[in-house]
Amino acid sequence: MLNSRLLSLILLLLPCSAFATLVDLNTWQSDTPSNWSQTSNGAHVITNADPSALFSGSNNLNSVLSGRFGVMDFNDDDFIGFALGLQPGELTSTSADYWLIDWKQRTQSFGSQLFPQGLSISHVTNGSNGNNAAWSHGVGFEELQRGTNLGSTGWSDNVWYDFSLSYTADLIQFSINGLTEISLTASEAGVTGFGGGSFGLYANSQQNASFADLSLTQLPGSQATAVPSPATHVLMGLGLLSLAAFRKKRVRRH
Repeated sequence: MLNSRLLSLILLLLPCSAFATLVDLNTWQSDTPSNWSQTSNGAHVITNADPSALFSGSNNLNSVLSGRFGVMDFNDDDFIGFALGLQPGELTSTSADYWLIDWKQRTQSFGSQLFPQGLSISHVTNGSNGNNAAWSHGVGFEELQRGTNLGSTGWSDNVWYDFSLSYTADLIQFSINGLTEISLTASEAGVTGFGGGSFGLYANSQQNASFADLSLTQLPGSQATAVPSPATHVLMGLGLLSLAAFRKKRVRRH
């Protein structure tokens, strides 16, 4: 059993400046509020419409959003996902500047354009083309990275996916069910740093895209590495303390 001094040292190693708070989605906003419906612990887009987002209205740089998402429906096969660094009006602005993680269920073609299934992250600099630009990832969309495991795999109907989305000036990192899918540094994106703005819940031409049990964690600062868990800090602490005790014991023997 740990003595009080050892326990105190371990607790000091835990991250004390990162706190998770539950998200009240009733306080979030949208440029198309009629598309969204909120409950006590979640939200869903209820219309099959052009690109729509529900966003925090706060600066979420240096924070982590986590929870569950999925499409609670058997109809349609289009886009769900998340926006980062989003400002009001940017979904349809000619001067947009935000980052979009979106996931399409099935590959489709329309005329000469092909819309591939799978997960990706893009830099959006022009939203004025609305649904057409978002679907094609064409004008105003620069696709930067496909998902590690789900880059060519679509989402499944009526399945909840656990997610974690970290946004710092140096790194965007997105995981699904504990597996890292997107890990994009600012230098890889061709910018000096990711800018401030809101997290946004996103859907495009997809009804009943659902998001639930969300929490928001403020990070102590920007860093281009994955955020270590409290358990990692405890294990590191125990390892250092064990090494110190071992070295002390060897000194006493001599």
